[in-house]
Order: sequence, then C-alpha cells, then structure tokens
Amino acid sequence: MCIRDRPYSKEIWAPELHHIHGKWYIYFAADDGNNANHRMYVLESSSPQGRYVLRGKIAARTDRWAIDGTVLHLKAGLFFVWSGWEGLRNYRQDLYIAKMSNPWTIVGERVLISRPTRQWERRAHPHVPGGINEGPQAFVSRGGVYIIYSASGSWSDDYCLGWIKCTNPAAVMDPKCWHKHGPVSVSYTHLTLPTNREV
Repeated sequence: MCIRDRPYSKEIWAPELHHIHGKWYIYFAADDGNNANHRMYVLESSSPQGRYVLRGKIAARTDRWAIDGTVLHLKAGLFFVWSGWEGLRNYRQDLYIAKMSNPWTIVGERVLISRPTRQWERRAHPHVPGGINEGPQAFVSRGGVYIIYSASGSWSDDYCLGWIKCTNPAAVMDPKCWHKHGPVSVSYTHLTLPTNREV
C-alpha cells in the first residue's frame, strides 16, 4: 500500500502484529510530520506475510494524540490500550483503555487507567514535564490482568518499567480496579515484580 502524503505517512512508530478472529492486524502510530497529530491506525490481512489493507484510524470520540496501542483479549471481548495526551498539548502521557466492537473500532469513550504520579515516572524533562506512561503490554495471569509499561523519558537513563494490575477481568473499564506497582527490575532472562515473583 502507498502511504505517501497522508495523515499517517510519517513518523511511523511501534508497530504490533496481532492474530484476532482468524485474521492478522498491524497496529501502528503515525502522523503527517507534526507530532501533535500522532494517532493509532490498523492494517488487516488474511496472512501475516500477505497484502495488508488499511482499516483506518482507531480512536475514541475525543480523538487525542495516541501512540503504542495494543489489544487486550478477555472473555468480555477486545479492549484497546494505548498511551495518550489528556488534552491538546504535550504535557503528560497517560494510559487509556477502551472497549472494541471489532479489531479496528473503539466503542464509546476512553477510560484513564494510569497517570505518571510517582517520581520514577516523572523524569521526562524538558520534553514532557508531567511525566510519561507509554508502551503498554497486557497479559492475563492467575486471574488478574497485568499491564507492563515504560515510564519517564526514553532518551534518558531514567527510562524504566512499571506495572498496573486489575484483579477482576470483568472490571477493566473501572479505573478503581487498577493498582500501580513498580518500578520493575529487568534482566535478560526474567522479569521480576516487586514481590520478587518471576513471570
């Protein structure tokens, strides 16, 4: 597909490949050359190495800056999780979740589930003074829903990982269900949570 001179033709970031309902989807962030216009888009194919068709922009009704989108699979359906701005300026990056009606459509409005409130999440000066939560990766383990995410500035030695957990998979759209932990200790062979339990 040709993406020259389109709203999604530049600064293509963080593509993710997902297999959903028998088809393959690539979720990616892109803009028109202006970072403030970064949004999430999705491609669809019947084969992981086949021809992909652009399904379009995937956004909540607020349609704010968005990057690093990923899909959470639960019994209740599909949920989209991403890093975004609350408003129209680059002050802080939060994590949001929204219900999906299909792999390329968000239903309803986004819900805030994590904001950089702790010191280890707020070392992002001068670019993002309010702090950063980005790069969410979701998984289900032992009855809980976990999201591992990156925090602080990726351009600095302070870049680190945090995690949030919702103990009730049926309540992921309730901000009160999510509890923050971190930072996480990482090695090349395992990931250790603050409880020292390896996953």
